[in-house]
Amino acid sequence: MPSNKPDRKSKSALNKVVTREYTINIHKRIHG
Repeated sequence: MPSNKPDRKSKSALNKVVTREYTINIHKRIHG
């Protein structure tokens, strides 16, 4: 994994999506 590649934006976006999916899954477990 080359660290000189400017993919911070894409990584941040992916992280945001993962966090959202994780939160939704948690809510489903709590309420479902």
